Amino acid sequence: MGRGPIGFIRSLQGHDRAFGHHSLVTVLTRCGLPLPTYFLADEKHTRCLADKVYLPTIVQGRVLWHLGYTTEASAAAFTQSYQEFQRAALQQEPTYRVRGILTDGFDSTVKSLRTLFPGAHLGNCLRHAINKLPAKLVAIASPVRKALRSQFHTLLYRARQRKSLRVFALGQRLRHFVDHVTTMAGTANGERVRRWFREKKAGWYAVLEDPQMPATSTLLDQAHNAMERKLFAMKGFHHFTILKEANRRFSPG
Repeated sequence: MGRGPIGFIRSLQGHDRAFGHHSLVTVLTRCGLPLPTYFLADEKHTRCLADKVYLPTIVQGRVLWHLGYTTEASAAAFTQSYQEFQRAALQQEPTYRVRGILTDGFDSTVKSLRTLFPGAHLGNCLRHAINKLPAKLVAIASPVRKALRSQFHTLLYRARQRKSLRVFALGQRLRHFVDHVTTMAGTANGERVRRWFREKKAGWYAVLEDPQMPATSTLLDQAHNAMERKLFAMKGFHHFTILKEANRRFSPG
């Protein structure tokens, strides 16, 4: 079971029939793995023939707990997919509660998980934040953009390393960083970054408030990269047909 996403993708190709007619949650818990109280959630955007499709995914460590399929990137579609995991988990453990979930901050993802797990802290991946900052900085020289990204990286990871006052330290440093952006890149860029911080900072606070919360979605990104390679190898097939067959074989009954 430690093969995680790669083993699952192989099962889609018919090379691994060990799961029989059970969900991933059922098999993993029967193998002795506890249900995850903290996990990573995101959707792999891929192509199914000419259509764009989405694979809602839940990972903890290197274990894949859920892989869904939807043709829409809406909160309703993601909720329906992630609810399959929730339903299977509650069947195994009726008192199951999720404490923390890390996402990349995509609105539909956050809305769907907030609906299903209202008591969980929802964090935003710090690495995604670092990588997205340069896109907020327009009409400036590349060295300035790179320098600001490096400084933002330092800001987030220094805040995470603090044992106390993490949230207070981050809030104060974000305000100072916006002032710095305004000085280095102009008022328009400063305002753009300020609005972005306002939208996303609650998710960064959630990461800093709970030491058990994952800080980055690196392991989930690795799982999605493995899926991409397998799906590319099967690009002549219809992904929905493959996933539908997998769900038929993995579902209870």
